[in-house]
Amino acid sequence: NSPKEAFEVIDNLYNKMKFDIVYAVAAGTNLGVFNACKKNNIFSIGVDADQDYLVPGVILTSAMKRLDNAIVLIIDLIINNKLEPKNYVLGLKEDCVSLTEMKYTKEIIGNKVLNQIEDIKKRIINGEILIKTVFNY
Repeated sequence: NSPKEAFEVIDNLYNKMKFDIVYAVAAGTNLGVFNACKKNNIFSIGVDADQDYLVPGVILTSAMKRLDNAIVLIIDLIINNKLEPKNYVLGLKEDCVSLTEMKYTKEIIGNKVLNQIEDIKKRIINGEILIKTVFNY
């Protein structure tokens, strides 16, 4: 939880290495990452929840864990007496991970890329693209 330190780290790295996007996976520290991106006129991607509004136009999207949907799914299994004693792996197919609506950056990203993202999402859901995880190596 050190936004000031994250700002300095990203600012220094950018001055040395020059890059276009920072994937910020640092909880409360993300605000420092986002502000460093704003200062250097580059983009970031948020994580866990919709963080796009924190620095509009800088955060392209956020990779969200949709715990709301996961909880509803599990409660539904419990209510219908279908919950099994196993690990449940929930992802795109179950709508338990997603990107944001990109409210502030759709114009920047453009329809071509947005359509490519949707195509990739569909291909992951229907099994054409396998995302390797610890569960399927």
